[in-house]
Amino acid sequence: MRDGTTRHHHEERWRPGAAGAGGFGIQLGAFSSEAGANNEWHVLTSRFGPQLLGLQEHVVSADTPSGRIYRLQAMVGDEARARAICDSLRKQAQACVAVLPH
Repeated sequence: MRDGTTRHHHEERWRPGAAGAGGFGIQLGAFSSEAGANNEWHVLTSRFGPQLLGLQEHVVSADTPSGRIYRLQAMVGDEARARAICDSLRKQAQACVAVLPH
């Protein structure tokens, strides 16, 4: 989710071939530290293995008025798949939103 005051800084790039080049990803949360985002990825892949199988974590830092945050995302490919994964995760009480890669 973007607002006019957010500046995005890329800490790493999408990995080519991870789940297709370009297209949509999913965002699974925003954290106060990169380590927190990385740790959550390990928790979520243990808990939601079938839905996240084959996806690679991607942490995107962003400066906000309240400080820097780290968005936990994963590249999916097409919008329909991103929305289907999020629908499945939300049914299990896991926050998820389809996003365009930053």
